Amino acid sequence: MLASIVQSFVCPSCHDETQFSEEQEILKHLLCDHKLVIAERKLIADLPRYLSYWRKRFQDAPLETFCPVIRTNSDLSPEIQEDYYLLCDALPEDREIRVTLQKEKLKWVLEQYEKERNDPAFSHSCLFCKQVYVGDRAELLNHLAFDHHFSIGHPDNIVFLKEFLNLIEQKLTMLRCLYCEKDFRDWSILKEHMRKKLHKKINPRNQEYDKFYLINYLEFGKSWQDVQKWVLEQYEKERNDPAFSHSCLFCKQVYVGDRAELLNHLAFDHHFSIGHPDNIVFLKEFLNLIEQKLTMLRCLYCEKDFRDWSILKEHMRKKLHKKINPRNQEYDKFYLINYLEFGKSWQDVQDEEDGPEAKGKRDDDSDWSDWGEGTKSINILCLFCDMQFEDSDTIILHMKQEHSFDFTSIQGKEMEFYDKIKIINYIRRQVHQRCCIICEEQFECHESLLEHMSTAEHFQVPPSSQWNQPQYYFPTKEDDNLLCILEDDEKEHIDDVIPENLEVSCSILSDEQLRKTLQ
Repeated sequence: MLASIVQSFVCPSCHDETQFSEEQEILKHLLCDHKLVIAERKLIADLPRYLSYWRKRFQDAPLETFCPVIRTNSDLSPEIQEDYYLLCDALPEDREIRVTLQKEKLKWVLEQYEKERNDPAFSHSCLFCKQVYVGDRAELLNHLAFDHHFSIGHPDNIVFLKEFLNLIEQKLTMLRCLYCEKDFRDWSILKEHMRKKLHKKINPRNQEYDKFYLINYLEFGKSWQDVQKWVLEQYEKERNDPAFSHSCLFCKQVYVGDRAELLNHLAFDHHFSIGHPDNIVFLKEFLNLIEQKLTMLRCLYCEKDFRDWSILKEHMRKKLHKKINPRNQEYDKFYLINYLEFGKSWQDVQDEEDGPEAKGKRDDDSDWSDWGEGTKSINILCLFCDMQFEDSDTIILHMKQEHSFDFTSIQGKEMEFYDKIKIINYIRRQVHQRCCIICEEQFECHESLLEHMSTAEHFQVPPSSQWNQPQYYFPTKEDDNLLCILEDDEKEHIDDVIPENLEVSCSILSDEQLRKTLQ
């Protein structure tokens, strides 16, 4: 469907149809020969067709008609000055063609996705054990996730899967770490590196992988990072919106202000829970969707239709169907956990938290074989260096002695539990980017950063203006066990039990006559 698959790049400004086979060649040609710059190239879904469109338009009028002129070296003499032309979506016509191409590409990608999803001829070997999977592609992805602890995302969010797997396989063949992208001299060293550094995952900042995720095609100009940031902003607005107003789904009582009151009312008064208030976004749309299904007399769980309300109500009560269907992906957009990590849904996150064996044992309450002596110890990584320890006391002592950072100042602070999480996630990100957690100065290497923070006495809890942002709700480091040792200030307080000094009345055993009769 898309012409860009077979089409070359034609210059829109040359009188003859000058063609290029590589994208970088045409962009360089436009810049050097025509002084033409195309803004936001990544927002153009089909560059050959985009160039072809503007080639026709440039024949009707000069560049100045469509492009703002940018004059360089304007403070120097006229002979040194140069004019450049910027083709960007500030022009409504340009934005319109970009949006049109994006919609067409989305349609084509969805068609490819449906073909792959229902392709009985799919066949590919595992990246690690070389076992071959035929038919259902989800089986291979689940095998990678649960048997090799390597997840590239939910099967329903991935397109062009064969190309994706071939790219990963190519990198592994080159002995390249998939996360930090360093090269190693043999497979055993690479394997050990990825295990020790927890690098058995793809690099979410590598845009080479973006094309393989459906979420990156859903909205014009937005990548998955943009979507995540936007969702978090919407969540904060909704959470603090005093104008919130919505009626109960069942008794029609209206709740204004705190949305949590409505959700708690549904859960406790009507035994209908859609989740914790802090995990829900786009709540009004969510409630309207549920209300629409109920108006259609449709069961929310099994999704069967009924002829009147009383029969539906009795069905949901008897069958315990007064809950939403967790397999219905229509609801996924309303849960923050689905935006937690690139390529992962709430099921993936839950399975990771439960452990690879838990997927098959989740309903088996009688299996306690992995509880007790065989439990695997966890490693807690220092906030500032690569040292790891197995217990909280040792890691806290290490940070105090080696980095002069008092972690108990976070633990003991009288603040919300989620604020403590934000602080840790902020520090993790800053250290990863080699930026000081206080002054935010960036350094060439990790050692220089630590030296600066020590000299400047910046090993301290940063001000809230730096970490109090929605993006820090989510872990910077996957499986960060340091978060597990935080204490919740709202934890129930249990008073010490102090025995009373009670006077004991004289015992009947003090009667000598009685003692003799008992002998």
